[in-house]
Amino acid sequence: MAASLGTRIRKLREKHALTQQSLAERAGMSISFLSEIENDKRNCSGRMLLQLSTALGTTMDYLARGVEPAPSTHHNEPTSIPPELAEAAEQAGLSYRATVTVHEAYRQIVARRGTEPDRKPTSAEWLAMYRALRKYIEE
Repeated sequence: MAASLGTRIRKLREKHALTQQSLAERAGMSISFLSEIENDKRNCSGRMLLQLSTALGTTMDYLARGVEPAPSTHHNEPTSIPPELAEAAEQAGLSYRATVTVHEAYRQIVARRGTEPDRKPTSAEWLAMYRALRKYIEE
């Protein structure tokens, strides 16, 4: 039987030597909510899944379905915000966390497609992506 969402989250948290408190803080949720997810007593929304995948350095596919992430050159690299996204974030007044979440969502889309696009998104395209994701991003 495949591991549950809660089991995958707990194993990744332990692999990264994170406490429930530190992961909950990184993901923007309460410790009790995280504990209930890890113990398979609660489901989590798409927004929470995105925040957990970002905090754990994995993909939403892996957390939700157990689909191993494709090897990535980005895996252990610190997040580097593209200038066009930084400009869009400044225009929209986004927090750093919201900016990183938008960037991570873009990276996951690119990883899922398997190829890097021919060109990078413009500032206007980053803003459009943020607006599409806004309801999933907790400020």
